[in-house]
Amino acid sequence: MMPALLGASCRPIRIFGALKTCRRGATTLMVAIASFSLLLTSLLAIDIARAHLVQTKLQQAADAAALSAGRDFYGATLATDMRQIFDANFPNGYLGATVESFTYSVASSTTISELLTLEVRTKLPSPVASFAKLVGFDAYHLGASATVERRTKGVELVLVLDTTFSMISDPGNKMGGLKTAAKELLNILYGDRETVPNFWVAVVPYIASVNVGTANIGFLASGDRALPPANAFKPEAWGGCVLARAAPRDQNDDPPSVEPFRSYLYPDLPSSPWPNDWGPGRTPQTYRATAYDSYGNGYVVGLRASEPSYGPNTGCPPPILPLSVEKSKAIAAINALLPESRGGTITSEGMAWGWRVLSPRWRGLWAGAPSNLPLDYDTPGMDKVMVVLTDGENQMLVTSYNGSLVSPYTAYETYKNLGITATNATTAQNAAKAEIDKRTQAVCTGIKSKGVIIYTITFGAAPSAVVKALMQGCATDAAHYFHSPDNATLTTVFRSIGSQLTNLRIVR
Repeated sequence: MMPALLGASCRPIRIFGALKTCRRGATTLMVAIASFSLLLTSLLAIDIARAHLVQTKLQQAADAAALSAGRDFYGATLATDMRQIFDANFPNGYLGATVESFTYSVASSTTISELLTLEVRTKLPSPVASFAKLVGFDAYHLGASATVERRTKGVELVLVLDTTFSMISDPGNKMGGLKTAAKELLNILYGDRETVPNFWVAVVPYIASVNVGTANIGFLASGDRALPPANAFKPEAWGGCVLARAAPRDQNDDPPSVEPFRSYLYPDLPSSPWPNDWGPGRTPQTYRATAYDSYGNGYVVGLRASEPSYGPNTGCPPPILPLSVEKSKAIAAINALLPESRGGTITSEGMAWGWRVLSPRWRGLWAGAPSNLPLDYDTPGMDKVMVVLTDGENQMLVTSYNGSLVSPYTAYETYKNLGITATNATTAQNAAKAEIDKRTQAVCTGIKSKGVIIYTITFGAAPSAVVKALMQGCATDAAHYFHSPDNATLTTVFRSIGSQLTNLRIVR
């Protein structure tokens, strides 16, 4: 039995020996399997890390596109602008990824805010594609979205716009460009809404005078020549323009209760470098000629026309639109802008009236404006903003005529009311410009002292370095000054201003 047992006991030893010999092959197989698994795991780890990098870059690019281009939710080039910004931040083929879809939508969140949502999907091929049967996919489909909320600030905004004849007489259809750009600004701020809570817009056209509107006849002094029984404007009526008060009240926001205004009445001048032959003996006694240029813009024909306008209201621009909540009223005021050739350019007068439109000292005085406006300067959550545009230098023309120095009728009536005494026309005209520049600076300083934000724009090829320096100094700071050489740039400028007047933030 013993030998049998010993034999039996020896067989397992031999078997295990055989297994020991076979274990070398099994170990090799297990190592191969483990190595394959390790390789696959490593590839997947690298793949996942790469996908994470792509996902992070994708989200950053979506955020940048939504924030930058989302400032103008209704622009005609919005989709193109966003895609350009996205592509700049997520280059085509980044780590092998390609964009599958790029879509956006705009929706109202509340009455004072809107949401823009941008969604992007990309395809990222996987290096483990050759093992697709094992891992079940051959590419990552990654997505990112960014939702931006645009909330309009509480703003009282006044547009002070130069509508002198150079806006149409100089090449480039600057008047048409101004109208397009100004309406672009309104579209940014209003969107497709007629009103926005706590947002009001005013428009102040100016040349060498400003029209306060005939509904504001109460601004005139008692016994003014525009009032009965005088009515010196017969057979017309007062057109709404007023004269500048004597310094320093031509440069401040004192209301009519401090000092009322006098009506602007261009005198009957049958013979003059700037004739205005009107009144008895003329048929008709007054005449306002209107024509249309090749661009389709209506304008009042003035000094340079073969049949000039004449009458007591010659040289009086369209009236001020006081602070109004309706978008349609602001658009109508922009559409009604007409260039006029009389008198020159007096930016200080336009800005002074822009200030009075915003000043709480004029609360309840403007016909057609809400009785609680303008608000106090320091009203929480509210900004007062003035945008000033001019296409040239301050100017009051002076020339020699019949042995005397004369100037066209303006808000100052004559250059002499600027305190200028001169015997030479050129000297007088240069002195008038310097004085108006000085008064423009004073008005700017007064407005900024009240915390009003001022944007200034010089427009076209005409503004000199002196004008640019004056307007840059007038702005709240250098970042609030723009020079626009042409219409396309002007639209970009107004878009930039509109962007700065809205709050923009990523909410998702």
